[in-house]
Amino acid sequence: MARRPNVADQTAHSGNGGLSQSENLSRQVNEEVHILSGHFATAPDELIRVICECSTQECIEQIDMTLAEYERIRGEPALFAIKPGHLSPEQEQLEAENERYWTVSKKASALEHARTAPSDGRAA
Repeated sequence: MARRPNVADQTAHSGNGGLSQSENLSRQVNEEVHILSGHFATAPDELIRVICECSTQECIEQIDMTLAEYERIRGEPALFAIKPGHLSPEQEQLEAENERYWTVSKKASALEHARTAPSDGRAA
């Protein structure tokens, strides 16, 4: 499995079990994809490709989602889209699944960091 670039030294979870830097990086990259999709007038039912938001630092696998699916998940700060099988039971709970991606919620210990991470790609 390929590694996320430039995050090898930044992936340790915070002392309170918050999201890793790699999870935040994935979310920021995906938000840029979302912004670009809007610039190219992507229809809500058209597929876009985003990066798996699992907690594995090495993961850069891609997920196909509709723009509407992405916006629904991103509307809830605790929800993340991951590749099927990438669940981290210590940190996440499976909320929904389909053949393209699973939706997970972060457990309380990881949620605080997810809520404080900006969704517009800016550093917290």
